[in-house]
Amino acid sequence: MGYNLLFVGYLFFLIEYYYMNISVFPAFVGYILIYAGLSALLKKENNRYYLAAKKFSLTLIILSVLFLYHPVASGKYLLTNLGAEFGCFFVFVRWGAFLVMVIFHFFVIYYITTGIAKRAATFDADSLEKKAYRRWEWYKLFICGIVLSNFVYFIGIYVSGLILPMLVILFVFYCIVHISFLMLIKQASREIRIP
Repeated sequence: MGYNLLFVGYLFFLIEYYYMNISVFPAFVGYILIYAGLSALLKKENNRYYLAAKKFSLTLIILSVLFLYHPVASGKYLLTNLGAEFGCFFVFVRWGAFLVMVIFHFFVIYYITTGIAKRAATFDADSLEKKAYRRWEWYKLFICGIVLSNFVYFIGIYVSGLILPMLVILFVFYCIVHISFLMLIKQASREIRIP
Protein backbone atom coordinates (compact mmCIF):
# COMPACT_ATOMS: atom_id res chain seq x y z
CA MET A 1 0.00 0.00 0.00
CA GLY A 2 2.78 2.46 0.91
CA TYR A 3 4.67 2.03 -2.35
CA ASN A 4 1.47 2.36 -4.35
CA LEU A 5 0.73 5.69 -2.66
CA LEU A 6 4.29 6.80 -3.45
CA PHE A 7 3.74 5.84 -7.08
CA VAL A 8 0.45 7.72 -7.45
CA GLY A 9 1.79 10.72 -5.52
CA TYR A 10 4.83 10.99 -7.75
CA LEU A 11 2.61 10.66 -10.80
CA PHE A 12 0.51 13.59 -9.54
CA PHE A 13 3.70 15.59 -9.12
CA LEU A 14 4.75 14.83 -12.71
CA ILE A 15 1.41 15.52 -14.39
CA GLU A 16 0.90 19.01 -13.01
CA TYR A 17 -1.37 20.74 -15.50
CA TYR A 18 -2.95 24.18 -15.34
CA TYR A 19 -6.35 25.04 -16.77
CA MET A 20 -7.27 28.72 -16.66
CA ASN A 21 -4.34 29.34 -14.31
CA ILE A 22 -5.55 26.78 -11.76
CA SER A 23 -3.77 23.50 -11.21
CA VAL A 24 -5.92 20.55 -12.29
CA PHE A 25 -3.48 17.97 -10.88
CA PRO A 26 -2.01 19.93 -7.99
CA ALA A 27 1.46 18.98 -6.84
CA PHE A 28 0.40 19.34 -3.21
CA VAL A 29 -1.97 16.37 -3.67
CA GLY A 30 1.00 14.39 -4.96
CA TYR A 31 3.06 15.38 -1.95
CA ILE A 32 0.19 14.45 0.38
CA LEU A 33 0.07 10.99 -1.24
CA ILE A 34 3.86 10.67 -0.98
CA TYR A 35 3.63 11.66 2.70
CA ALA A 36 0.84 9.11 3.25
CA GLY A 37 2.84 6.41 1.44
CA LEU A 38 5.91 7.08 3.56
CA SER A 39 3.74 7.05 6.70
CA ALA A 40 2.29 3.67 5.70
CA LEU A 41 5.78 2.27 5.10
CA LEU A 42 7.03 3.63 8.42
CA LYS A 43 4.19 1.89 10.29
CA LYS A 44 5.56 -1.44 9.08
CA GLU A 45 9.28 -0.78 9.30
CA ASN A 46 11.74 1.58 10.93
CA ASN A 47 13.61 3.19 8.03
CA ARG A 48 15.43 6.43 8.81
CA TYR A 49 15.56 7.33 5.11
CA TYR A 50 11.78 7.14 4.75
CA LEU A 51 11.43 9.20 7.94
CA ALA A 52 13.69 11.93 6.51
CA ALA A 53 11.78 11.89 3.20
CA LYS A 54 8.52 12.19 5.13
CA LYS A 55 9.76 15.33 6.92
CA PHE A 56 10.81 16.95 3.64
CA SER A 57 7.53 15.99 1.95
CA LEU A 58 5.55 17.70 4.74
CA THR A 59 7.32 20.97 3.97
CA LEU A 60 6.69 20.40 0.26
CA ILE A 61 2.95 20.00 0.93
CA ILE A 62 2.86 23.41 2.61
CA LEU A 63 4.99 25.19 -0.01
CA SER A 64 3.23 23.67 -3.01
CA VAL A 65 -0.07 25.29 -1.95
CA LEU A 66 1.46 28.54 -3.26
CA PHE A 67 1.40 27.00 -6.74
CA LEU A 68 -2.28 26.08 -6.94
CA TYR A 69 -2.81 29.28 -8.88
CA HIS A 70 -0.35 30.10 -11.66
CA PRO A 71 -0.49 33.78 -12.59
CA VAL A 72 0.23 34.45 -16.23
CA ALA A 73 1.69 37.77 -17.25
CA SER A 74 2.63 38.73 -20.74
CA GLY A 75 5.24 41.07 -21.95
CA LYS A 76 8.96 41.34 -22.22
CA TYR A 77 9.60 41.72 -18.50
CA LEU A 78 7.68 38.86 -16.94
CA LEU A 79 8.86 39.44 -13.36
CA THR A 80 8.17 43.16 -13.58
CA ASN A 81 4.65 42.50 -14.89
CA LEU A 82 3.94 39.90 -12.20
CA GLY A 83 5.32 42.28 -9.59
CA ALA A 84 3.06 45.07 -10.82
CA GLU A 85 0.03 42.80 -10.89
CA PHE A 86 0.54 40.80 -7.69
CA GLY A 87 3.16 42.77 -5.78
CA CYS A 88 6.91 42.24 -5.57
CA PHE A 89 6.61 40.45 -2.25
CA PHE A 90 4.42 37.79 -3.89
CA VAL A 91 6.95 37.28 -6.70
CA PHE A 92 9.87 36.91 -4.28
CA VAL A 93 7.93 34.54 -2.02
CA ARG A 94 6.97 32.36 -4.99
CA TRP A 95 10.51 32.23 -6.38
CA GLY A 96 11.95 31.54 -2.94
CA ALA A 97 9.38 28.81 -2.34
CA PHE A 98 10.14 27.33 -5.75
CA LEU A 99 13.89 27.16 -5.01
CA VAL A 100 13.26 25.56 -1.61
CA MET A 101 10.87 23.07 -3.25
CA VAL A 102 13.46 22.07 -5.85
CA ILE A 103 16.07 21.47 -3.14
CA PHE A 104 13.67 19.61 -0.86
CA HIS A 105 12.35 17.50 -3.74
CA PHE A 106 15.97 16.57 -4.48
CA PHE A 107 16.28 15.31 -0.89
CA VAL A 108 12.97 13.42 -1.06
CA ILE A 109 14.22 11.54 -4.13
CA TYR A 110 17.54 10.83 -2.42
CA TYR A 111 15.93 9.49 0.74
CA ILE A 112 13.36 7.38 -1.10
CA THR A 113 15.92 5.78 -3.43
CA THR A 114 18.38 5.21 -0.59
CA GLY A 115 15.60 3.85 1.62
CA ILE A 116 14.58 1.40 -1.11
CA ALA A 117 18.22 0.38 -1.62
CA LYS A 118 18.83 -0.21 2.10
CA ARG A 119 15.58 -2.14 2.46
CA ALA A 120 16.36 -4.21 -0.65
CA ALA A 121 19.73 -5.11 0.89
CA THR A 122 17.95 -6.66 3.88
CA PHE A 123 15.83 -8.76 1.50
CA ASP A 124 18.84 -9.85 -0.57
CA ALA A 125 17.32 -8.15 -3.60
CA ASP A 126 20.64 -7.14 -5.12
CA SER A 127 19.25 -6.05 -8.48
CA LEU A 128 16.73 -3.74 -6.80
CA GLU A 129 19.42 -2.30 -4.55
CA LYS A 130 21.71 -1.54 -7.51
CA LYS A 131 18.81 -0.15 -9.51
CA ALA A 132 17.84 2.21 -6.67
CA TYR A 133 21.36 3.59 -6.43
CA ARG A 134 21.51 3.91 -10.22
CA ARG A 135 18.23 5.86 -10.29
CA TRP A 136 19.69 8.26 -7.76
CA GLU A 137 22.78 8.72 -9.96
CA TRP A 138 20.54 9.39 -12.97
CA TYR A 139 18.57 11.96 -10.99
CA LYS A 140 21.79 13.76 -10.01
CA LEU A 141 22.84 13.83 -13.68
CA PHE A 142 19.44 15.24 -14.59
CA ILE A 143 19.83 18.05 -12.04
CA CYS A 144 23.32 18.79 -13.40
CA GLY A 145 21.77 18.96 -16.87
CA ILE A 146 19.21 21.48 -15.68
CA VAL A 147 21.91 23.64 -14.10
CA LEU A 148 23.96 23.43 -17.29
CA SER A 149 20.96 24.29 -19.49
CA ASN A 150 20.20 27.32 -17.33
CA PHE A 151 23.80 28.41 -17.68
CA VAL A 152 23.60 27.99 -21.46
CA TYR A 153 20.29 29.85 -21.50
CA PHE A 154 21.78 32.82 -19.64
CA ILE A 155 24.75 33.03 -22.01
CA GLY A 156 22.48 32.16 -24.94
CA ILE A 157 23.69 35.08 -27.01
CA TYR A 158 26.96 33.30 -27.64
CA VAL A 159 25.73 29.73 -28.05
CA SER A 160 22.15 30.17 -29.25
CA GLY A 161 22.43 27.11 -31.51
CA LEU A 162 22.83 24.89 -28.43
CA ILE A 163 19.69 25.88 -26.57
CA LEU A 164 17.07 23.93 -28.54
CA PRO A 165 19.05 20.68 -28.89
CA MET A 166 19.94 20.87 -25.21
CA LEU A 167 16.29 21.34 -24.22
CA VAL A 168 15.24 18.38 -26.36
CA ILE A 169 17.94 16.18 -24.82
CA LEU A 170 16.94 17.37 -21.34
CA PHE A 171 13.27 16.61 -21.99
CA VAL A 172 14.08 13.08 -23.18
CA PHE A 173 16.33 12.56 -20.15
CA TYR A 174 13.58 14.00 -17.91
CA CYS A 175 11.13 11.40 -19.22
CA ILE A 176 13.65 8.56 -18.81
CA VAL A 177 14.64 9.56 -15.26
CA HIS A 178 11.12 10.04 -13.95
CA ILE A 179 9.58 6.99 -15.64
CA SER A 180 12.45 4.83 -14.39
CA PHE A 181 11.89 6.22 -10.88
CA LEU A 182 8.23 5.24 -11.10
CA MET A 183 9.28 1.77 -12.30
CA LEU A 184 11.67 1.51 -9.34
CA ILE A 185 8.82 2.20 -6.94
CA LYS A 186 6.65 -0.43 -8.66
CA GLN A 187 9.48 -2.97 -8.50
CA ALA A 188 10.00 -2.19 -4.81
CA SER A 189 6.31 -2.80 -4.14
CA ARG A 190 6.62 -6.26 -5.75
CA GLU A 191 9.96 -7.33 -4.28
CA ILE A 192 9.88 -5.82 -0.80
CA ARG A 193 7.10 -7.53 1.06
CA ILE A 194 6.69 -6.09 4.53
CA PRO A 195 4.57 -8.22 6.87
